[in-house]
Amino acid sequence: MLYSLSGDWSAGPISLVNQTKYEQNILSHSLQKSYNGTSFNTIDSTNTLGSSDVIQQYSFTATAEDTADLYFRIQYTDSSSNSVYSNVVALHHPLVMQATGNWDQSGVQLQWDTHYEVAMSHYTLQRSIDGIHFNSITDVNATGNSNYWQHYGITDAGIDTAYLYYRLLSTDSSGRNQISNVVLLHHPMTLEFTGNRNNNDIELQWRTKYERNISQYQLQRSFNGSSYTDLNITSTSGNNDQWQQYAQTDNNAALIDTAYLYYRLVTTDSAGNTFMSPVVIFNHPMMVHFDAVWNANDVEASWTAKYQRSVLQYQVQRSFNGRDFTNIQTTTAGGNNDGLLHYNYTDAQVTAYNEAYQYYRLMITDSSGSVHYIDTISLHHP
Repeated sequence: MLYSLSGDWSAGPISLVNQTKYEQNILSHSLQKSYNGTSFNTIDSTNTLGSSDVIQQYSFTATAEDTADLYFRIQYTDSSSNSVYSNVVALHHPLVMQATGNWDQSGVQLQWDTHYEVAMSHYTLQRSIDGIHFNSITDVNATGNSNYWQHYGITDAGIDTAYLYYRLLSTDSSGRNQISNVVLLHHPMTLEFTGNRNNNDIELQWRTKYERNISQYQLQRSFNGSSYTDLNITSTSGNNDQWQQYAQTDNNAALIDTAYLYYRLVTTDSAGNTFMSPVVIFNHPMMVHFDAVWNANDVEASWTAKYQRSVLQYQVQRSFNGRDFTNIQTTTAGGNNDGLLHYNYTDAQVTAYNEAYQYYRLMITDSSGSVHYIDTISLHHP
């Protein structure tokens, strides 16, 4: 009798095919299984035609198991209870490959775990925008041979599209391939948050793209950048992959006597994930009060500054006609300071000029060279 046993363990149940020729008085074929290739147990059996000189084919199915290798053979039993055995088929557990991923602001993080690698060469990461047409991005070398779980990971920058599909293509040393499950990821929400000062108000604007399961945005304000207070709530459109525009105004916020104002947006999606925008910071505009008064024959000029920033110098200027001013004193600023600073200058013996009116103003020069003036004060000769 001629016989041949072959098998396939690629996915799902194990398929085995037994072929014979020139059977004589064979009553049964018994499928036997072993975990080590030496000790076999019968797991299935089928009756035969008894005697046949043509090729006969018998199919068996065995349950896949979580073990690295399985061995199979056929026991042929004739009418006299004599047995012969087929060749042994050694089958290795097919590669187990499970891919997962996450897409956040830093990019797309792909991970995959493998089990039962045999002569594995590499894994190719593939990406698609429609889930049908995939392009290869990069290759990652495999461990090669391992009956233990192996972990791999790679980061992809992603592209500006609502959805991305990823999968892994494994390639062994003989060039055979296997495709992993497909990972579908949605683009993380893009949120751009800005603001500007408009007179006494703080106007906040933001725009978003790829909104998913968002119901509202909570505007928050802080005076120290750590403890925030809820302000206004803005409802959203919910789900949208196009740019959406939003705005809120914090009325009279510029009048609050604090060095800095911090604003941020907080939102939570239906899954409980919380998102925070970048923080927008406003520093309080510098507050300067300038005064000039007569003191006998002198004029005492004084000024206070609060929230002083990037000021290079102060210049006291004098005029006798209210148009043509002359610098009479330059004072170097005391650097950046949020406290109340006091400055003064005495314009001595002003009465000697014998002018009916004297005009004083303060010119402020910042570190960029820009200048601005404090309101002019008019004094009448005593």
